[in-house]
Amino acid sequence: FFSFLSFYKVDSEGWPHSGGPRTTEYYSKAHEMMNLRDVDPRYISNFGHMLRAASLEDVIQDQCSLPFGWGPPEIAEASRKNAESFFGAMKPHMLMAMGITEEEYDKLVDDAADEFSSHKTYIYIDFAYGRKPLAGVGKRYQGGETGNGGHMLEVPIL
Repeated sequence: FFSFLSFYKVDSEGWPHSGGPRTTEYYSKAHEMMNLRDVDPRYISNFGHMLRAASLEDVIQDQCSLPFGWGPPEIAEASRKNAESFFGAMKPHMLMAMGITEEEYDKLVDDAADEFSSHKTYIYIDFAYGRKPLAGVGKRYQGGETGNGGHMLEVPIL
């Protein structure tokens, strides 16, 4: 019997580290635009607390770094494509927020993407996960109580 469901969340606050001047300009404006729309990309830092508040157990929260457009080829290509997809998705919103033309925007994001490798730009990918007990399933007993030689045993609660 399984007595737990596992939940996990993987995300990034979307702020590049070690970015060049055009990268920093772009992401500063992106964060300003999101704040104007009451979107806080830093909410990721609360994932662990949110999982605990939802009564999850064994909650783990951590982060790892992801290079943008540099590093091993399979990572460099995928992360650069991901950034370019983000730039494309944000374009209509950023044109309004920044008050620039499409040509100016395209030049800004091209310049930013070109800086990734030379500045060794990276982001942190945050993750949090935990387990939630299933109602009415499994109460844990240790070996002496069950006579199973010290192994954990999950039994249904009737």
